[in-house]
Amino acid sequence: MKFLSCGLLLAILACHLKEVCLSDVCTKWGYACRDNRTVVWCSMQDSRWIETEFLQCGVSFTCDEQNGMCIPAYIVGPRFDCQGEGIFPDPYQCGTYYVCYYTDSRMNKVFARCPKGKYYSVLTNTCSFEEHKFQPSCPRQFTCDYPGQVGIWPRNSNIYYVCALNPDTRNSFLFPKVFRCSENMVFNGTQCVERPQEGCALDTRLNVTDN
Repeated sequence: MKFLSCGLLLAILACHLKEVCLSDVCTKWGYACRDNRTVVWCSMQDSRWIETEFLQCGVSFTCDEQNGMCIPAYIVGPRFDCQGEGIFPDPYQCGTYYVCYYTDSRMNKVFARCPKGKYYSVLTNTCSFEEHKFQPSCPRQFTCDYPGQVGIWPRNSNIYYVCALNPDTRNSFLFPKVFRCSENMVFNGTQCVERPQEGCALDTRLNVTDN
C-alpha cells in the first residue's frame, strides 16, 4: 500500500515537473474534451489549470463535454419530415424547400426547387437572387450532435429544429425535425413566445417642452 502511495506521489511530482498535466483546454472546473475522443477532468492548482485524463472514447464514440462521457458519434443523414403546415427550408440544400399541408387529415409534402441562380430565403419565404449572393457556398444551417439537441434556425427565429434519430436501426443517423412557431411568434430556445415589439412605445418617449 505504501509502495502504491509513493508511486502516486512520484507520478504527481513528475506531472508538475514536466508540465504534462498543465491544460490549454480547461477554462473552468469540471469535464472538458481534450479532443473528440478524450474526456478530461479540469481542476485548478496554484492558479494553474490542470487536466486529468478521465475517459478514452472508442472508435465509434465521441466526447460529450457537458456530461463528461462518451456518446455515439452520430452521422447526419438526408431526411425531412413535415411537422406542420407551412413552407420550410431544405436542411441540406439552399436551392430547394418543402411545402407541407394537410389533406383529409393527412400531412402532404411537396419538394420544390428554386430557379437557377436563386436560393430559398427564410426571410421572405421565396426564392431570391440576393440569398444566392449572400451565401453562395450554402453552409449547413443546423447542428446535430445528439438526439434531442435543439436549435434556432439562423436569421429567422420563427423556425427551429429538434435533432432526431432515424428509427431504422440498420441505417442509424441524425436528422433535424424542422418546426415553425405561429405567426408573430419566435422560438427562444425553449418555447415559442410572442415576438418582441420593435421600437419604443409612445408613452415611454422623452417629452420635451419649451419653458
